[in-house]
Formats: sequence, C-alpha cells, structure tokens
Amino acid sequence: MNHNRLIVEMQKWQIPLEYLRWTKSFLSQRKAAICMDGARGKMSNIKNGILQGLPISPILASLYSAGLLDLFKPNPNTDLQRLPLLNKPTTTTLFMYVDDGKLTVSSKLLETNIKLLAAAYYRVN
Repeated sequence: MNHNRLIVEMQKWQIPLEYLRWTKSFLSQRKAAICMDGARGKMSNIKNGILQGLPISPILASLYSAGLLDLFKPNPNTDLQRLPLLNKPTTTTLFMYVDDGKLTVSSKLLETNIKLLAAAYYRVN
C-alpha cells in the first residue's frame, strides 16, 4: 500500500483533516529489518504498507482499495455491451476482503472468460 496514494484516497472520501494528519504520522518514520536464521539485517525506511494486526489496519486497507470497487459498479455503457459475445457472460465482479481481491465471470466459453478477466485485470492494474 503506497502511503501517498492512501492519503489521496482518504481525501477523496472527505476524511477530516485531523484523521489525515494522524494517518500521515502513523505511517511516517517506520523502519524494518529482515531477520533470517537469527541474523538481523540493517534497518531500512518503510515507504509502503501498513502494520498488520492493528485495529486501524483493515480500515486503512479498505479506504485504499475502495476505488477499485467503483470500477465494477454496474454501468449500462460498459465494454461488455460493446463486445460481440454471443454466449451471454455474466457481469465481471470484484470481491474484496481487506487487501485480497477476486475477479469472477462466467460464460459457456473459456476463451470468453479469459478475455473478460484479462480486460478486468488490466482495468485494475
């Protein structure tokens, strides 16, 4: 999770300024080291990601990824209506839980499913 993008997403949701400031402070000046076989590497600044296991972490992750869900809201002018697909595929859907996502679609042809999932993947990527 990119910290700067998180703040931008929070601004889009009109999160109050005091919460933005708190989040910036919470994410700033973090360091981590890799430990392997009892040996610890040097401490490095962390510019991405959030701590796991804290009550605020799933909230921040949800705010960060909420914009992805907007990409998959039903829209009568989507690419699906413009594609010549005769096998009547379902709408491509994005399911999310914190920072995990799953794209789904169904049709009678594997090739159609692959094309639609690839188009959805490039939309979110």
